[in-house]
Amino acid sequence: RVLCGDKLYTVLVSKGESGTVEVPAGTFSAVAYDLSIREFEDDDGDGEGGSPEGTQKYRGARIWVEPESRIPLRMEAQILLGSVYAVLARTGPEGGRAAGDTGP
Repeated sequence: RVLCGDKLYTVLVSKGESGTVEVPAGTFSAVAYDLSIREFEDDDGDGEGGSPEGTQKYRGARIWVEPESRIPLRMEAQILLGSVYAVLARTGPEGGRAAGDTGP
């Protein structure tokens, strides 16, 4: 369970396929994980028990992670208004360059 503000959520994670992912920072080996996030329904208000099969908060989410370093490479989520995603733009120390960046 995850607490966010005054709401409690059940987060279920299942391992998906392995492969490669191309992001602005480069091409990486990756493992995909599917996330299901549901609002926890507490039957009696004590924070214990209740139903983990509560109201689903997102239609789905997937995150690709580099298996050795566990660095998140890409994340996608389908939300009420559409979908959102994030990608790894660069690696290295702060101010490092993105792959293909030839700037000063």
